[in-house]
Amino acid sequence: MSLRIVPGSANPGLAGAIAKMLGTEPVPGELARFPDGELRPVVGHLRARDVYVVQPTGPPVSDHLLELFLLLDACRRAGAGRITRSCRISGMRGRTAAASPASPPAPGSSPTPWPLPVPSGWS
Repeated sequence: MSLRIVPGSANPGLAGAIAKMLGTEPVPGELARFPDGELRPVVGHLRARDVYVVQPTGPPVSDHLLELFLLLDACRRAGAGRITRSCRISGMRGRTAAASPASPPAPGSSPTPWPLPVPSGWS
């Protein structure tokens, strides 16, 4: 299975740098923005590929999260074999410390990527 990097619009330079380090090119794609604010990401062919989506979630967090979910769906529809989101969620930056010893850490404080396997039959 070959590796593909799908960049989001939040930081295409980061996706390009990651792809360069791995000796590959980012997947060419397009993000159509409709007049009513809707987004439609289009990615190239990804059939049976190992895909990493690079889309940080810094401000504006809601826009970047929505684009991330649409990119993940576009990759699934393009036939990706395995999809992984490769950057941690940074919208909760600065809230990683627990408020008290008994409270849990803030959401998004874990740097672990989210593997999103594509269920069989979703091609």
